[in-house]
Amino acid sequence: LRRAASSRLVAPLQHAPPQILYSQRPASLLVFDGAPVLAPVAGSTLTVAVNANWDVFFDQGSKTWYWLNNGAWLRATDVKGAWAPVGTLPAALSSLPNDRNFADVRKQVPGRAITAAEMPQIFVSTTPAEIIVVNGAPQYAAIPGTQLQYVANTDAALFRHSGSALV
Repeated sequence: LRRAASSRLVAPLQHAPPQILYSQRPASLLVFDGAPVLAPVAGSTLTVAVNANWDVFFDQGSKTWYWLNNGAWLRATDVKGAWAPVGTLPAALSSLPNDRNFADVRKQVPGRAITAAEMPQIFVSTTPAEIIVVNGAPQYAAIPGTQLQYVANTDAALFRHSGSALV
């Protein structure tokens, strides 16, 4: 901390832009605010990541990570991947505490089954990051009266100036 001219304490700010990740097929981004911080789940071998943007659990018994991703469960032995669809969830996930912290997760057990072919591309970051997903190669559409184009096959607000390339 440093003192501002007005004698107030001022916290240092981070000005670095987030990492931008890009995929031309369905993808998901798991972001932790720093290294995963795990809290025990009462009465089980599970811990839950308290600093992630998704519901992520670690099973101490099997040393496996479980991630609830859009209603489907994924598993990995390393939090950074490789992630794969879960065959059978550990019993501990069926026994999560019946409280509001886990109410939404309990509704997703056993979850929606997905095949390996349906697996999204997975990105994991421990620093701020954003993802841009485009359905295939970018399809540019002109914005009349400007030198701008937008990418029509994405939900992201993605533009380019005519003549520039998509990064």
